[in-house]
Amino acid sequence: MAVNICDSSRPSRYYAVRGQVIGTTTKGGAEHIEALAQRYLGTPYPWYGLAE
Repeated sequence: MAVNICDSSRPSRYYAVRGQVIGTTTKGGAEHIEALAQRYLGTPYPWYGLAE
């Protein structure tokens, strides 16, 4: 798995993080999505969520 972040003003400048995925889970996924939506949107996640 890798994540790259580029500087839009200097495309040759970037930061990359690479690593090996050692496990995945869906446990707690819906709650995590809702927490992120509350933090960044201030509302429940508009396309999926616990609150209806």
